[in-house]
Amino acid sequence: MIGCGEDEEEEKEPARISQTDPSSGGEMSSNGSLLITFDNTVVEVKVNGTLADVTGSMATWKAQGLVVGSQTLEIEWTDEAGNTDSQEITLIVKEEDTVAPTVNEINIQDGATDIDTDKLNDDGIIVRFSERIDTAKSENGLVLADENGDQIVWTLKWSEGDTQVTLTAGPTNKLRSGSAYTLTVTGYLDSAGNEGESVELTFTTAGVDVPTDSLKLWLKADEGVVLEGSGVSEWQDQSGNGTDAQQANPVSQPVLEKNMLNGLPVVIFDGRDDEVSFALPVNGLENLTLFVVGAATEANVNVATHYANSSTLVWKEIGDWGTVHVTTLQEGVYFRFGTGQNQPVPVGIKYDSPIGDEFTIATAVMEGKRDRLYVKGELVYDEEKRGQAPVGNTGDIGYLGRGHEGYFPGMVAEVLVYTKTLPDNERQQVEEYLSDKYSIR
Repeated sequence: MIGCGEDEEEEKEPARISQTDPSSGGEMSSNGSLLITFDNTVVEVKVNGTLADVTGSMATWKAQGLVVGSQTLEIEWTDEAGNTDSQEITLIVKEEDTVAPTVNEINIQDGATDIDTDKLNDDGIIVRFSERIDTAKSENGLVLADENGDQIVWTLKWSEGDTQVTLTAGPTNKLRSGSAYTLTVTGYLDSAGNEGESVELTFTTAGVDVPTDSLKLWLKADEGVVLEGSGVSEWQDQSGNGTDAQQANPVSQPVLEKNMLNGLPVVIFDGRDDEVSFALPVNGLENLTLFVVGAATEANVNVATHYANSSTLVWKEIGDWGTVHVTTLQEGVYFRFGTGQNQPVPVGIKYDSPIGDEFTIATAVMEGKRDRLYVKGELVYDEEKRGQAPVGNTGDIGYLGRGHEGYFPGMVAEVLVYTKTLPDNERQQVEEYLSDKYSIR
């Protein structure tokens, strides 16, 4: 009776062969492989009574017992529902293949310099081979590494026919501007098991020029970090001015941690007593541009009403209202150019949502009485302060990791200090350099 009784489970259609490579009528060497693609998952496949390797809806059969000439192959299979079926194809069997595959072309020349970083990250690295490659046995044969030899894992996408592969970047492992890389293609096999000769090439991505006029301090965790045991005793200035940041006391030394930000190291401050200091007077200056790449590892730290207690970068006051600082916390980005006069303090320049423990690029700009803050290149604060313009009541010693009264719990990758107001094009140049280098968007 219609409508009575239990619903019957819908039966799945048996798996069918979508295609074979080579297709029926094509050629295959007597020691080659047959690639069979089904429209559904299969659990067992046999060709002429011998088992093929099965993965999902794909099966690969290594030729056995074939003689030169026209051959009929019977393909039998069982799908995941237990359905069985068979199909015959005819191939022209050729002599045993003993010729190894070769790399025909790569879209990067060996020794190339000034490679467009954005284009390469978008388009990927393309490798073309002389014949179909056994992808299952060759997937570990393409290795991309940085100048330190650390592997960069990109996704492999093979073309139909498996004669071309494209390596593509992910959101967090893009190539950096102005960096050297090595691509090695090795251990690649054709369907007959012949191994191709290894190919290695090196290339350098185009760098973004960092303006150097009035650059007085340039600290970056991938250069010039001197360790005393596991602690950072000196962070050498890369601006050429010798404004090295130092910490002689092992108890208060931060640590260097590798592979923390886009494959690059960072300097970690514990928020209790870690700090490094440098001599760079800013008192009396009317123009400054400060760049900080940092992230806080703790939330809800003590910032006090002036938001400078746990600063990432600070010059402490030697009189009232003299603190100069940039602070990158999980709750927001804060800054101040103290002039020695009581004036409105910037109170919490933030994203629309909390920053959390992610790295950010903070740019604080003083242009006379006008103060600006950019976060990841976006202008988030632009006002004029009252009173005098020059920095005043400010100490000559700058600190990283130490705030006005407390300490910064977090990580710093790079700091640049200019004793002038960078014009917009130069500011954007530095921000682009930092964004590309650390993949902060």
